[in-house]
Amino acid sequence: MAPTAPVILLALLGAVAAFALFISAYAFAQRRVRCAREFSVFILSVAIYALGYAWELTNATLPGIFAALRLEYLGVAWVPVTWVLFARRFARDRHESPLLILALSVIPVLTIALVFTSPAIACSICIP
Repeated sequence: MAPTAPVILLALLGAVAAFALFISAYAFAQRRVRCAREFSVFILSVAIYALGYAWELTNATLPGIFAALRLEYLGVAWVPVTWVLFARRFARDRHESPLLILALSVIPVLTIALVFTSPAIACSICIP
């Protein structure tokens, strides 16, 4: 089946994802600079979401869409947490405590666990 989205939209999403991956790798290479690690992880989660969304728009089958949604949620669930960690590091210029990082990570981990163990998604893959 043909993609369900306009080609220009898919090209833009692909370009955004590629650029975000490049920026993430560059920021990680500059990890001695203040906030570079936090920014790298934030942009990586944005890139994963953009790739998943582009993949979702190219799929015309329900199992393919659900597989793409899983990839999307791997990225989008971490965007708020990584943004908060980046903003706090930028504003305060000190590393956050592992307890705060663990507390902020509870909701994304639960969200991803629910997406990957949802019976609706698991059963839809079995549909021919």
